[in-house]
Amino acid sequence: MSLVQKLLTIVTLGTVFILGLPLFVLFFIGFLPTITSFITNKKDKSRLITICCFNTTGITPYIFGLSTDFTVNHALHIVTDVFSLIVIYGLSAVGLFLFAEIPDTMAYFAKQKTKNRLKEIDKKLDELREEWGEKTILDKASRKR
Repeated sequence: MSLVQKLLTIVTLGTVFILGLPLFVLFFIGFLPTITSFITNKKDKSRLITICCFNTTGITPYIFGLSTDFTVNHALHIVTDVFSLIVIYGLSAVGLFLFAEIPDTMAYFAKQKTKNRLKEIDKKLDELREEWGEKTILDKASRKR
């Protein structure tokens, strides 16, 4: 790279940084749960995606609010407001909670469905025993083995 290209790159990055500083402040503080999830557990991408989606949902209204007054002061006001932090971090916590609980909940419902199906099969088997007799059912079961 020539000196002119390096200088142009530095000026461009500096301009973008200065103009985008309010967004950077809001994103950095707002996406701390996502950054923490990325740093602490790099193997589990589904947890990171879930937390990031809920984190994005929590921070989106404040990004739109920042668009009306695009200053660092307004970004710092949003970041230091306890209610906005509760909304942003609370939605991240909801994402983490859902990530942790949905698999267990689905396993519970699948187990209950299996138990109900076994009860239905046992009920039909009892009806067959009454209709055909115990000996017939036992004879057919032993022939299949």
